[in-house]
Order: sequence, then C-alpha cells, then structure tokens
Amino acid sequence: MTDTLLQVIADITAERYKQLAKGYTPELDAYLHGAAELECVAAYLVNPDANADAPAAWAARIKAKWGGNAYRLTIIAAALLVAAAEVRRAQSIA
Repeated sequence: MTDTLLQVIADITAERYKQLAKGYTPELDAYLHGAAELECVAAYLVNPDANADAPAAWAARIKAKWGGNAYRLTIIAAALLVAAAEVRRAQSIA
C-alpha cells in the first residue's frame, strides 16, 4: 500500500471515530437516519447535482462548515458510508 492510501484510510477512520465520539453509533444512526439516508448525504457531499434526495439542511450544515474543501468533504462522505455499512451489517446479523 502507498503512504497516500494509508493516510486516506487513516483520515476516514479518524472521521468515523469523531462521529462515534459525538454519539453517532450504528444504533443511533439506524434510528435517526437509516443507511439509505447516510448514503444519500454522502453522495450529495461529493456531487450535489447527483443526488436530489439528500436531506438538504443536513448536507448544507456540513458544507457550510467545510466550504469548498473537496478532500475534507470526501473524507466525511466516506465516513458516512462506513456508518451506513455498520447499520446494514447490524441489520443483516440481527
């Protein structure tokens, strides 16, 4: 693996841990949003034109905080996809 790949994975992992530290566990994510909504917001963050179904207010708050930092928005989107995968995994083994 390249150093760049390892850094990107580390950044995604760190972002997911930040979300968890704020209380966004798989259980709470499933209750508040569901996997599909997490996936919609992630898609919106990386390409707003591609996903009209994303909750606009939620995505707008993230974008307002991080502005045009495409790398940061991509990391947040990837961490949201990890959260969605955690929700789907929990549902599949329940």
